[in-house]
Amino acid sequence: MSASATIKISLAPWIAPFPCNLMALTRRTAELHLRINRSRIHFLKFILEAYDGLAMLSVVEPRNGLVLIRFAPECGGDVTRLLSSLAVCGSLK
Repeated sequence: MSASATIKISLAPWIAPFPCNLMALTRRTAELHLRINRSRIHFLKFILEAYDGLAMLSVVEPRNGLVLIRFAPECGGDVTRLLSSLAVCGSLK
C-alpha cells in the first residue's frame, strides 16, 4: 500500500456509524481494594462478570487475596450492596 492510498470502510446498511465522545472514554472510575480469601477470588470475579458492566476485578496480590474492584461512581451503591450480601452469606470467607 503506497503512502497516498486511502482506505474506504463500508458498513452494512443496518449498522449506523455513531459519534465517539473521547471524554466519555476517559471517565474516572471508583476503586475499592479488598482482601478476601484467596480461594474465593475466582468466585468473586465470576459474580462481578455476571452483572454486565457493573464492576471489574483485578488481582493485585494473589497470595494474600488482595483484589482491586473498579466501577463507575454511579454504580457504587449497587457494588456495595452486592459485596455486603456476599459477605453476610459467607461467600468470600
